[in-house]
Amino acid sequence: MWSISRVSHVPLYHQIYEQLKERIISGRYKPGDCLPSEEELAKVLSVSRMTARRAVSLLANEGMVRREQGRGTVVVSPKIVRTLAKLTSFSEDMTIKQVADSCKVLKVEHTVMPAHVAEALTVGDERDCVKLIRLRSTDDSPIALQINYFPYDRFAGLLTDNLPLNSVYKLFEEHFGIVIYRGDQTVEARLPSGEEASLLGIPTRMPVLHLERVTYDRDDTPIELGIAVYRSDRFKWRGSLLR
Repeated sequence: MWSISRVSHVPLYHQIYEQLKERIISGRYKPGDCLPSEEELAKVLSVSRMTARRAVSLLANEGMVRREQGRGTVVVSPKIVRTLAKLTSFSEDMTIKQVADSCKVLKVEHTVMPAHVAEALTVGDERDCVKLIRLRSTDDSPIALQINYFPYDRFAGLLTDNLPLNSVYKLFEEHFGIVIYRGDQTVEARLPSGEEASLLGIPTRMPVLHLERVTYDRDDTPIELGIAVYRSDRFKWRGSLLR
């Protein structure tokens, strides 16, 4: 039941927002469910469509719902929070956060690394590499695309040893005996390519979060350049800063 007070100091739109939010948090409206339309809310609650729209807009601004053409307002899964304080892999983060994810290997091949990758990995003219492309999903919904480049002379075994490729850092440590020391990374927002949007199941107008990281071993030698393309409606980053 709805409980809207017309004598409360809380505006009507905010009361509707709070009750919709409570229904989402409690699980009454689950990810993928559609909220009542603005017209339905206005009719049931005897408010204007503008009032109903303002309530739904607050939820959209918080990332709890999104408007989809042809469907209406859809409840989205809570964003996965990744931290900037420690060097962890995607798999490690998902395990820590108890998020069940799956990994689909789209391609693993022997190829030539692009010039900017060769520069980041300081390989000079030795640009042979192993390129690994994977798609990460939760609840059968794609959430991230990962592209990794490894110097071929050091990691050719990725092609021949029939290794599980869901966790690169685990392979570094357990199969190749490499101690991971540090990483340098950048994160930026951009629009996806057509192929990226298709794989992630998003429109090309939805921004993605582009993370690029170079990982180093304990000799401070770069061992991998990883690119991750994240759905911006499913991830956010958090860091603690001291002064």
